[in-house]
Amino acid sequence: MSRLRSKILPVLAVSSLPSSHLTSSPDIAWTRVGSGKDHLLSELERLYWDGVKAELENIVRTLKVWQQPEYTQVDIQDEHDNHIHGFDTFLDQVSQEARAHAIRYGELREKQTNKFNWFPNSNSFNAKSARDALIDSVADRIAQQVSDGIKSDVRREIKSVTKLNGIEQRAWMLLQAAGFLDMEKLIEHRAHPERLGSSKRPAIPQLTLSSVNSDGMPSFEPLLCMRKQCMKVVKGSMFVHDKPDSNPGVVCEECYHNHYYGREEYTKAYKHCILAETITPEMSRKICNCVALRQDENDGNPKSLFPIDNPDQHEGTGTAGREKCKLLRIGDTIAIAKYHGLLNSVGAKPRTLKETEKAALKAKASEKGTGMPRKRYSAANPRHGDSDFEEEEELRQTPEAQGNNRRLSAFKTVQQITSHGADVSAAGEAAGDKDIPLFFRGYTEKYPYANVPMALRVGPLIIENGVSHTKGGARISLRDMPVFQESFRLQTIPERELAIGSGSDRLVWQRKRQAADRKRYKAVMKQVVGVPFGGNGTLSHEQELSVVHDLLAACEQSFDDPSLATSDQIKLLNSALEPALKKLKGLFGSRLGAYLSSISERLLDKSVKLAWSATNNNCQTFCTSLIDKNIFGPLVNGEAPGSSQGASPLYTMSFVCPDEGYRKSRGVRTKFDVPFGLTEEYLLRFHFGRHDEADIIDTYQEYWYDWGAFGSTLYRYQDLYPWDCTEAYGRYPTKCGDCNLSKHVWAFPFDSWSMSSHHLSRDRHMYAPALTDKTLTAVGQDATPSSWMRNRLTVLSAMSTLHRAATAMAHSLKFQKATAWLHKNPSNSLLDPSLSRVRLGGIHRAQPCSHYFEAGVYSNYFIAPWAPLTRRQQVKAYELQRDGRTNLPDIQLASRNRRFARHTELSETNYLDFHGQNTLIQIDDTTRNDPPCHHHVGMHKVDGCQSDSHFAPTSKTPHHICASGCGNATRDAANCASGETIRAAEMATAAADAAQAAAASASSGGGGGGGGGSSCGGTSSCGGGSSCGGGGSSCGGSC
Repeated sequence: MSRLRSKILPVLAVSSLPSSHLTSSPDIAWTRVGSGKDHLLSELERLYWDGVKAELENIVRTLKVWQQPEYTQVDIQDEHDNHIHGFDTFLDQVSQEARAHAIRYGELREKQTNKFNWFPNSNSFNAKSARDALIDSVADRIAQQVSDGIKSDVRREIKSVTKLNGIEQRAWMLLQAAGFLDMEKLIEHRAHPERLGSSKRPAIPQLTLSSVNSDGMPSFEPLLCMRKQCMKVVKGSMFVHDKPDSNPGVVCEECYHNHYYGREEYTKAYKHCILAETITPEMSRKICNCVALRQDENDGNPKSLFPIDNPDQHEGTGTAGREKCKLLRIGDTIAIAKYHGLLNSVGAKPRTLKETEKAALKAKASEKGTGMPRKRYSAANPRHGDSDFEEEEELRQTPEAQGNNRRLSAFKTVQQITSHGADVSAAGEAAGDKDIPLFFRGYTEKYPYANVPMALRVGPLIIENGVSHTKGGARISLRDMPVFQESFRLQTIPERELAIGSGSDRLVWQRKRQAADRKRYKAVMKQVVGVPFGGNGTLSHEQELSVVHDLLAACEQSFDDPSLATSDQIKLLNSALEPALKKLKGLFGSRLGAYLSSISERLLDKSVKLAWSATNNNCQTFCTSLIDKNIFGPLVNGEAPGSSQGASPLYTMSFVCPDEGYRKSRGVRTKFDVPFGLTEEYLLRFHFGRHDEADIIDTYQEYWYDWGAFGSTLYRYQDLYPWDCTEAYGRYPTKCGDCNLSKHVWAFPFDSWSMSSHHLSRDRHMYAPALTDKTLTAVGQDATPSSWMRNRLTVLSAMSTLHRAATAMAHSLKFQKATAWLHKNPSNSLLDPSLSRVRLGGIHRAQPCSHYFEAGVYSNYFIAPWAPLTRRQQVKAYELQRDGRTNLPDIQLASRNRRFARHTELSETNYLDFHGQNTLIQIDDTTRNDPPCHHHVGMHKVDGCQSDSHFAPTSKTPHHICASGCGNATRDAANCASGETIRAAEMATAAADAAQAAAASASSGGGGGGGGGSSCGGTSSCGGGSSCGGGGSSCGGSC
């Protein structure tokens, strides 16, 4: 793979970047409005309400379609499901006491690991004084009580959130989904310019059969777009045309959008494994030489040996002893073909036989060189580069040298950047990331977002820079309306857009809006969830319900009567929408004023750059600079500026994170740490130059269709939300497939909200046929108008579920206090600012190899080891791995090493609960807990190289000051999540001192009980392993 790496190393020359713009727009004359100081805010507000009017028309037209006879009977179960659950992990991830517990737990485990390294024959790894043990025990009990209190409070608030029925509820969901006060970052899906060298950072290609050898073994090659003018390698989704005519049979996504969009004869297909459609019964019999499997079927037809149902029958050929059957190695053929496809994409040639033999000898010699006797616990003795911390030797100090208040050196390198104009280079850290395969790790972009077109959405407004012919500044236009049912031709869309020049006076301009094709997006990043139609009384429920009734009344108007003149239709439509529009202005006009005032101030601030620059002010930097962290930083219930009256709370929930918090160094430590979410992980690809892949939805479908080779997703909801929501390490009992929609989307709240918005930007042509739940299919032979409506209702129900729970969280006083630490100024806290990004994370995934750069090593990176098996055996192997991760009590130490740092198998230790017991046990031949051997599919090598990407919360605070872990160095209870925490900690200290004075022997006697006194008790709905209280699996399963 070094040959591919050598082709990727050349770094993009900045001089090749365009100097003035990234997005083309027509050269249409602008009309001057006036100076920004005098006109920007009013023009923004005027354009905003014009956009809201168009949003209302879109909703009314949708409701009118849904009330037609053929749609009135369409119904989905999720619309009526009031069981909102699955958010326990999110509550613990963002709550202060739970984070403090995670820190203490991680520190204890790290100390025990280091102590075992120094004293491998000792049976006592957790000796501590009675005073420290009691303090930790009380702190853990407090953390558990606070966690349980928050969860109970949120569940109580959920019951008070308004839920309507029937068409009223659907109208309410549409108003919610419109996101009148939502903010999002939108990454446009656009072909990466060839001049920027995108071919040097290739995506894994789609394969096709090229030939069949004499022994029946197939040969594969990358699939090319069949449009003669294109002929590029297909690297993402494709569109297939199976009718016998002159149109190309398979076209890439770019050609489809440019030349064939909307043509019914083309159907979308995800990138997929082609083994099942390639290996015929005759080929399988040629490939397999196993004597015991050569009988014919009863009907005389040759017996098909592929896919494989019983791998044990293929272990030997009968003539060559135990030689592995070639059918079992068919997955390696796919892996090699994909790798050669990557080589071809960058112009490299495969190794010759001589070069391969030379490399094998070198690897064997290197293996012998490192074949020294294994230490007691090799995971505790990683080589340089394996550790997630920057100065490993500092962490390998003797136990006596380890101070309780020493901060990890990794946190000393967090870069402080301003909110605009500063571009942070992640190249150094990314290049050393051992979670990345070698051939991708060698190339990292200094400016990963340099040519990524991104815009900021504020309600119906789109603000973006880097657009040509926009006075060198920013363009402000209206978004494409969400697709709730159809892409309607709206009659109330305003025919104008704005621009603000980059000059010192920031002049405002306007021009006629040019009609354009609907935009495609790679990803959507939800930033702020607005208050309107939250349903818990923040706004007047009577007025919100009145808006619903006004829209339903508007549906009765005949504004779409084709016999009416267009002018009469528009007049009738305007009169029908006016009552609802007027009430919306009264409902959230004050909050809108706070939003637009903040953004206009940023646009007028001369220190905020408007002109696009690939290196100094790319689209990502510009969008970030428009969001005031002081206003939109709190997780829930942000406070409006003092000048805004009646605008508090300003919003429901915010995913805006401080700029100081982004770090590349990470690695799993314990089950209480917060893994990367799906969107964060997807965007990580940009740092490694991966710009030419499918959008985020299709990319995560490739796990099931291409890497997993299942041919479809496995469980309900995955056709739309393509992840397995099963939680690892006993954190939640419900597995994917048994879950409801709430459990599924709250596994990744930030990603679910973002992906739901992304879904609403797509029409039905952008979906492949749904194979798991065919009632949701948008295209193909099973598609019907009602199935497409169910597709949309499922997305809207997911957003409604997210809204209901988030609104309940925002109304919980306990939750508000527990999350106040997330927006504290980093200079006033000892906690690393990266911790504030826990709000973007998700569950620990039990889904095997679900992190993109985690998919095993060698051939397992390209294809799952169960690929040659029958569907039944594939699911069995998958669930064996998934359920195994579910039942693990904690992260195994060997799995915490970087996945591609080295690939030796290490002994694993089954950790006991963090409940007053040792969490390390000695390793010898009698205590080994190696995973079961599944040699026929290589399953024993998969989990051994896994490590969830995450931010490890390893900073800490002196426990005698604030057991909540807020980092506050004062005793001001107002600055803590709960004043009771401080008082309880002080009482614990006093009690511990009294205990020591009463019994001198208590110190040695209490050594084994450190920090484990609390117990989950099973009171929360987690059913075991709540993230607080240290109970581990001792919670049992009492839901």
